[in-house]
Amino acid sequence: MKRLALFSILTLILLSSTSAFADISLDNYRERLDITPGEEIQGTIAVRNFGTTDVVVKAYPEDFIYTYPFDGKKEFNPIGANPYSCKDWITLLPAEFTLPAAQMRNIAYIIKVPEDAKGGYCTTIIFEDKRTENQGGTGLVLRVGRSLLLETKGAKKDLKVKNLTTGEDTIKGDFYNSGELILVSKPVYTIVNSSGATVARGELQEFYLPVGEKASFKLKVPNKVPVGTFTLELNFSFSGKGALLKDLVFSKDEAGQVMIVKAEE
Repeated sequence: MKRLALFSILTLILLSSTSAFADISLDNYRERLDITPGEEIQGTIAVRNFGTTDVVVKAYPEDFIYTYPFDGKKEFNPIGANPYSCKDWITLLPAEFTLPAAQMRNIAYIIKVPEDAKGGYCTTIIFEDKRTENQGGTGLVLRVGRSLLLETKGAKKDLKVKNLTTGEDTIKGDFYNSGELILVSKPVYTIVNSSGATVARGELQEFYLPVGEKASFKLKVPNKVPVGTFTLELNFSFSGKGALLKDLVFSKDEAGQVMIVKAEE
């Protein structure tokens, strides 16, 4: 049995009504799993009912894919609908259950990884509480989910920095996912002078980038960076699962204009 690090995202979906709220919650909403072709992975998800009435919960996997502008927005589809689908890999025990008020229950999942698995896969395990309100017969579906990112061991992580442009105190460009895995990262940058001293640090917007897609970025060079030539070090960490480092050299003139001197993809 193999239970690995967390990496998932909360999905709370209210259909038809904005006045109601979900009574169920999960112990965590993110999980990242390293997988080996042919193996079986088992784990549990703690589901809690913090409401005052019993609820009937249905559990099932559902496909999702990150969508433009790749800032975390997802599109949900039936299982098997996207190229990163886990298809029929996942079994949930139990798949439907009654959760008493103010109680918690552990739900088991079993993932049977196919022998030909390669690269990255994603799915969300949905826990759905269905009920119907009497006000006008409005139907209400409340869902929470734990999203899973599965990465086959040895799969390639690669990111390129492309389409660079510059202006007054700004560097713009695209992060392009040229590897085999979905990349999720909040880049950290460091600006270093020719003597190796750090003159500025900061963060860029977090991105959620499928294979073959690109996410735009904009970096405003801090005003405290003086005139001169500097190295911009970009550090892309992936939730404790490794990191990628990219460097580019830029100059800044007295008017505040920035120019790229040398760029590493």
